[in-house]
Amino acid sequence: MQIKKLSFIIPGLIDPVPYLKQIPVSELPELAVFSTLLSRGARGKFASNLIDTSLNNYYHCLFNELGSPLADGSPPIASVSYLIDAGSDDTDSDSSVVNNKWIMRADPCFMAPDRDQLKLVETKLELSLAESQQLVDEINQFFHTFDEENFWSLHAASADHWYIVSERPIRINSVPPEKVLQQSVKTFLFEGDDSKHWINLFNEFQMILHQSAVNKNRIKQGRLAVNSVWFWGGGESIDVSSKPQKTQTRHSVYSNNSVAGGLSLLHHYDYNDCPDRYQISSQLPSEVQEVTYIIEDFMQPMQNKDIFTWVGLLQQFEQQFLIPLFEEIKAGRVAEVEFISPTGKRLLLTKKLVTRWWRKIKPYHVLLGS
Repeated sequence: MQIKKLSFIIPGLIDPVPYLKQIPVSELPELAVFSTLLSRGARGKFASNLIDTSLNNYYHCLFNELGSPLADGSPPIASVSYLIDAGSDDTDSDSSVVNNKWIMRADPCFMAPDRDQLKLVETKLELSLAESQQLVDEINQFFHTFDEENFWSLHAASADHWYIVSERPIRINSVPPEKVLQQSVKTFLFEGDDSKHWINLFNEFQMILHQSAVNKNRIKQGRLAVNSVWFWGGGESIDVSSKPQKTQTRHSVYSNNSVAGGLSLLHHYDYNDCPDRYQISSQLPSEVQEVTYIIEDFMQPMQNKDIFTWVGLLQQFEQQFLIPLFEEIKAGRVAEVEFISPTGKRLLLTKKLVTRWWRKIKPYHVLLGS
């Protein structure tokens, strides 16, 4: 069996890492396989107008690489992630409630004051679905009494992902919460025609959540309260009833991102949680011709300029993914491998390319941008 194409979408892996200068090169690990792949692979060269440095570039990349290329505008992130969060592949799901609606993420999070600013501290709060549902019910009950707010409602499609389902478009621009983590929310607050209204609701949600018995109980247990939400990713709903019948897949996707899951569902790809190590070709179904891994581990250390964590993750990635992958390429069990960054940078590898033994560079020279 041969995999025709293997893709790795990994934010923060093959882009320049200027923070590496914090560590002397002599103290950095050797990373023999990573060095070889960077040395011998063909690096994509793009015009500057094709390099995507937007705060939404990760989701642009997922849509483009998983079969839903974007002509223009923002990707309908919430509509796609809702498909997998709400279990829309199941005929018994409540997906019909969002048909012909506008959907926007309203992810629960914990914020904390930092001097005179409010900082988004955490989005992974280990919520139970029961806790989420109770909090959502309290918010809906409060706003149900206001006629001017009756065009929308809040839904807990999963414990960690909440959604605003609206009868009309909500005209705000926002950024993914992972881009705001550990930073002041003031810098990233919503813009657009409806922004003033939704900033007011953003503050109202916080007051309701502050009074909730769910949060008081979480605090007593030493857990973080759910004291805010983050609005983002709005777009028109996707009518899942119009999807074509499922056919046998030839594409396997490994990811822990619900947007990737929703795109996989739309295109009938085989979708699995991302494993902690490379799945060799002999472990895959015989009909699989294309495999995509989406690995997010490097995103937060890169944003936080935490170079020591980043280097540790790179060592782990070499052991668990790159070493077995290199053997697969050399043996011809994988025809083509491509590492993809959301910025637009790419690194292509084939059996012919990895045998270019005379091409030798140190990976840190590339990652430092030198």
